[in-house]
Amino acid sequence: MEHERTYRFWRTAAECLLASIVLAVLTFVDLRLHVIPSTAEVLFFFLIVLISLWARFVTAVFVSSLAILCFDYFFTPPIFKFRMSGQADIVALIAFSSSAFIITRLMSRVRERTAELQQTNEKLQAELVQRRTAEEAYSRSEERFRVVAGSLPEPLADIASDQSYRFANAAFERWWGLTSEQVKGRSAREVM
Repeated sequence: MEHERTYRFWRTAAECLLASIVLAVLTFVDLRLHVIPSTAEVLFFFLIVLISLWARFVTAVFVSSLAILCFDYFFTPPIFKFRMSGQADIVALIAFSSSAFIITRLMSRVRERTAELQQTNEKLQAELVQRRTAEEAYSRSEERFRVVAGSLPEPLADIASDQSYRFANAAFERWWGLTSEQVKGRSAREVM
């Protein structure tokens, strides 16, 4: 249990670090290309969507918060100052945060459903193997029955629940003057 918590913590930390590096590179490229604020906002939004699809909720929220700060500091007037007062800042805050939340929630559902489907598939595979094994055992048992019953000197036949013949030994064939193939599938009334 403790190992799993430690693993999740370090995985989240690694995701946040990697996503922050990607965000920093995107911000640097946007600044070098002198993109306008609306283009930067769309690119940041696209990055948040990608991060939300790939990472967990904590990482997505962290990156969306960082993207809002980068957008405000580097692309909205006054540039190189934090000031979250404009409509663009508020829209970016709502859009980035809500998209991060919605996408990570949907992806967690997809991951849960995928895990459930994998478990169901594994159960079905196990049942299929069990069924094949049972069918093979039944076939071997039926073959042994046919060998033993076929060698008996007395007439013997196997009749199904619908009163049709499934098997007749050689003594039965001699007794009634019919081959096993002629008897198989016919009702007892038809044969007698």
